[in-house]
Amino acid sequence: MTLLEGLGAEPVAIDDLARQCQVEAAAIQDALLELELEGRIERHPGNRIARRLG
Repeated sequence: MTLLEGLGAEPVAIDDLARQCQVEAAAIQDALLELELEGRIERHPGNRIARRLG
């Protein structure tokens, strides 16, 4: 499962996403930063992220 496949409109904890994708939470941060800069994800309180819709 890729990071974007694991994301939907509902925010999910980064640690949960890392477990689903079988990637260490520390390693996922670089990919999330790139996706955020591209405008594909958005961050939410509580260290959660969601796919940006629209």
